[in-house]
Amino acid sequence: MKVMLMVPPEKHYMVASTHKALDHKREARPLLGILSVATYLKNRRPDVELKFIDCRAEGLTFEDIAQTIREFQPDLVGLTCLTFSYYDTLHTARIIKESCQTAKVCVGGWHVTLYPQETLNQKDVDYVVFGEGEKTFLELVDAVSQGRHPEGVLGLGYKLQSTSKMNSRWLDGGSPQVTGKPVMNEYTVRHGGDHQQIKQVMLNHERPVEENLDDIDSPDFSLVDINRYSHILDRGFDVTLPMESSRGCPFTCIFCDIRKTRFRSRSPEFIATEMERWAAKGVRSFFFVDDNLTANKPRAIQLFKEIVRRNLNVEFKVSSRIDRLDDEVMLWMKRAGVSRVSVGIESSKQKYLDLMQKKITVEQIEDCLARARKIDLPVFAFMMLGLPGQTRQEMLEEVDFLKKNKVEYASFSVLTLYPKTEMHRIALANGVLKEDPWQSFAENPVPEMQAPYANGLYSGEELKKIQLEVTRRFYFSPRILYRRIREVNSFKALKQRAKLALRLLGIEGA
Repeated sequence: MKVMLMVPPEKHYMVASTHKALDHKREARPLLGILSVATYLKNRRPDVELKFIDCRAEGLTFEDIAQTIREFQPDLVGLTCLTFSYYDTLHTARIIKESCQTAKVCVGGWHVTLYPQETLNQKDVDYVVFGEGEKTFLELVDAVSQGRHPEGVLGLGYKLQSTSKMNSRWLDGGSPQVTGKPVMNEYTVRHGGDHQQIKQVMLNHERPVEENLDDIDSPDFSLVDINRYSHILDRGFDVTLPMESSRGCPFTCIFCDIRKTRFRSRSPEFIATEMERWAAKGVRSFFFVDDNLTANKPRAIQLFKEIVRRNLNVEFKVSSRIDRLDDEVMLWMKRAGVSRVSVGIESSKQKYLDLMQKKITVEQIEDCLARARKIDLPVFAFMMLGLPGQTRQEMLEEVDFLKKNKVEYASFSVLTLYPKTEMHRIALANGVLKEDPWQSFAENPVPEMQAPYANGLYSGEELKKIQLEVTRRFYFSPRILYRRIREVNSFKALKQRAKLALRLLGIEGA
């Protein structure tokens, strides 16, 4: 059996929270979700002929995809999908179908988890994986290879179809309904002309999340060309490998789509062993993709201690909440080799912190930044602009706050009403959004989709201009310029810093 897993191109990628000059999507990092799915399949079904393609990193066009599909002739293609790349994902699915009529297309990823029915309703999609995908996709491969319907595969949606003579009128699918079978929902969609295919769309029950992440293999980076990946703030290392030590976040920020999700983690020994394996191959830089590495503080400290004990001599970057960074955590971070800790400050105004349900205070933020400064632990601050009712002056004042507290790095995002977040639900309930644009987009994706904002005072374009102004004001301050220049230790780092500077100056093509 031939299986292809693919990260689709991003030709119509929706840039919502970031000005195009600051869009870090121009630098690709490995997507660990689909890479983990590929690794899990590769290690358990060695007889499957597996091909992994990251179109973003490889710069592949839709024409390149068509040629690759014609040459490989896959039985099953898995595509990963975020909401902002949904249109391109479906366009890729169409190309796959046109290039190999026998190929089945499966779509997974966070967008599908939010909108499984709507995604499966799309003409060129045969299967959807919602939730964590490693075991679900493996079981789907088994079902397809054995020529059977994947009934009972948890976390999977699929279509049953037949053909009948029908008149040309369009028939609605009706509302989903719970059945007595091991199926969560079922409804009917019909495509075509006089001879229409009647497709019964089935969504199986959700798959429980994996509690022991040590049972999920570390991503196999041999499936990709790791040298194709970079980030604008890399410090000149030849390779910076992403690591995942946990999944989920138990906190309540209302702008986030993973709020109140179950926190699960790999053991410190598992992670340290993986880092040690790569360090032995010459890798000296790592980046933890965890939403909150320190959600479980004792476990985080144990991880840092294990890295110190093994004397790995590596540097790595992590993310944390402000209120999880006490002196003990930060000291062990520093000893283990943490070169930068990213924190979601979001705002320097208590009224906005309360609005976002951050459950931290301005005093906590300033105290944490002072303690990090004391031990020379660089902080990357994530800041939010365009909050409901926030004025331009208040947005500019965020730079003053960061300068006063000597923050080294910052990213300024425009608050976007992301789909199915608590803030999105509130906006629908109180009439800020008259209708749900994300639901319409999930059902009928269009390339010109504009993400909704929550500010109420400025248009989206005005917010992006303020965002660029704020970012320039921060990074072009003398202290920050001096610090960034001092970091340049290679030609690669020089190129990356030059790219960022040109973008901030509004020079296209950088």
